[in-house]
Amino acid sequence: MLVIENCRSVVLTQRAYRRKYRGKQAPSDDTILRLVSNFLEYGTVGDRQHTVHQ
Repeated sequence: MLVIENCRSVVLTQRAYRRKYRGKQAPSDDTILRLVSNFLEYGTVGDRQHTVHQ
């Protein structure tokens, strides 16, 4: 499992991903930043549930 650590760059995260999951393309920098933001704000990397307006 990849761990988000303070002061780690997106490039280092992408390199770690490629080392762990050989043959798979690493997530884009925007994706990594969105996941980190979601985790810090909501405690999960999953997308927020959207409210349904009726």
